[in-house]
Amino acid sequence: KHNNFSSFVRQLNFYGFRKIKSTESSDHQSWEFRHPNFIRDKPCLLSSIKRAMHYAPEPSNSNNSEIQELKNQFASLSDHVARIQDQLTELTEIVMTNYKKESNNCNQSSCPLSLVPDHSNINDNNNTFCIKRDTAGLESCMDATNLTL
Repeated sequence: KHNNFSSFVRQLNFYGFRKIKSTESSDHQSWEFRHPNFIRDKPCLLSSIKRAMHYAPEPSNSNNSEIQELKNQFASLSDHVARIQDQLTELTEIVMTNYKKESNNCNQSSCPLSLVPDHSNINDNNNTFCIKRDTAGLESCMDATNLTL
């Protein structure tokens, strides 16, 4: 793109070549560069010369402590969510067990309400239940995953 010598020197530095002091002090027009894998009659070493990758600087100590605090909070919240999900599963099982017991012990006239799983959405894993009243035509559905404990 251009014939800028300083750009060429910059590229050499990117690939790990370093300027060395010239042994001849009389010739001020020449520069010497050296790389540990650029050796005469050893072309197999050339493949190990790679462009240097520049990485973001390490976060400061104040950032490290803030990051660690956020990681701790995330772990705590993840544990809390897992416990709530376990409780929700247990409560859903208790409700279904109690419903099955009650539905076996009553007839239609003494139990006007019925709790049935809502299968209209196959992706909800049977967590939605509808309360139906046959006599009044009432239907109210609730999502068991949104119950507040």
